[in-house]
Amino acid sequence: MQTPEGDIPLTASLYYALSRIQRTDGSINIWADGISINQSDATEKSQQISLLPTIYRQATQVYGWVGDGANDSSLALKSLQDIHASPLMVSRLGKRAWAAIIELFARAWFVRAWIIQEVILARDLQIVCGAEKLPWETLYSAVQTCEKYAETSVKN
Repeated sequence: MQTPEGDIPLTASLYYALSRIQRTDGSINIWADGISINQSDATEKSQQISLLPTIYRQATQVYGWVGDGANDSSLALKSLQDIHASPLMVSRLGKRAWAAIIELFARAWFVRAWIIQEVILARDLQIVCGAEKLPWETLYSAVQTCEKYAETSVKN
């Protein structure tokens, strides 16, 4: 990435995340740990990590980059959006949609410990997977609906 101060090396994951959340209608201020924290300086890394709760609380919006689109991730997010909008949709999902949802939740983002800070502290957390975005509240609501459906199915 080129800046007025010089080139900044980016990981492939950060490059794709930034390219997905960029805006064409103006500028956007972004804090990304891969850029803002010197990953090879343990002291700086420790100091910056202690600031994360403040950063998440003050951010207008937080993007949780789950990864690039793959394994029907668009179908998974659409299915979760549909379940949130109409809970009866949970019983109408086919095997392909369920497989896509399982693949989505198998991604590393969902098991990283520091993600808890993002979820708890962010005012507006958007889950981003490929070109798709889904508000955290929508994802959470859909998962709760799926859990209730599973409990009811097991009891019957």
